[in-house]
Amino acid sequence: MVMTKDDMNLLSRFLAYRGDVFGFENIYVFDGSIGPQKAFLDSIAALYPIHVKHSLVDLNGISKELAQWIDEIKGGYEWIFKVDTDEFLIQKGDGHGGPVLSNPALLLPTSNASDATLSVDHLYEAAPVTSGSPTEAEHSVSRGAPRWRQFYNGEKFNITDLNIGSHVRGETTVARGIAFVHYRSRSYEDYVQIAIQTLLGHDYVKATDSKEEMIDKLKELDERPSCLRPPCHKIPIVLDALMKYEETQQKFYKKSKAWPRNLRVFLEHLGKIFAKYPSIVIN
Repeated sequence: MVMTKDDMNLLSRFLAYRGDVFGFENIYVFDGSIGPQKAFLDSIAALYPIHVKHSLVDLNGISKELAQWIDEIKGGYEWIFKVDTDEFLIQKGDGHGGPVLSNPALLLPTSNASDATLSVDHLYEAAPVTSGSPTEAEHSVSRGAPRWRQFYNGEKFNITDLNIGSHVRGETTVARGIAFVHYRSRSYEDYVQIAIQTLLGHDYVKATDSKEEMIDKLKELDERPSCLRPPCHKIPIVLDALMKYEETQQKFYKKSKAWPRNLRVFLEHLGKIFAKYPSIVIN
């Protein structure tokens, strides 16, 4: 299940990859778009058996609708992933090498396990790109991710279990070998714009706010280095961009320059998948 809003370039690639790996019939898209993505999704659903729901509920009320949808479908699935369009599930490689190109579903335990949730083992944080799709990144930093994402046991899922970010809460079993390639960074401009869109969705700021009004509101909400309110990590992204754009932009690109080129093989793999679905992937 993916939650998305006006992110057509990356969503199209997400759908092609997930559909090829897991089957299009197992993709559930919860869409809050107000632009052309809504019609795009409907056109894809006419060609491939993805499941689409459109809703304009804001981010403060979306958890209830997502949880209800998972509750409706849970009987048909051993495990349910709630993810974002920038998260590509893959199998962990050895050491600091890139991800392994095999079906990560083969690593999942059977759903008769005692766990109501499992967490992801590893993360490949893709370096930002300056143009084009984020999936064109070749560099990434590789690290463990025991608290970054959890997924749900279909049989044991309860509506109250869902948290909108699916970040791990409490103790959970790690699904060994399960990894994500995370294309969160994108270009700096996209990075900031997506963060602003999220804060607008939570009504932390308004589109009609002046720059000064937005800064004042976000200063009151800025809790760094702690992170208590959802999604608190977006607040400093926007605040720093508003107050010191060029300095923050330079730091954003600089940090990934020394990362290894461990996504080259995965990039080639994605290219082959995308070529199979020209009606889906938007160039």
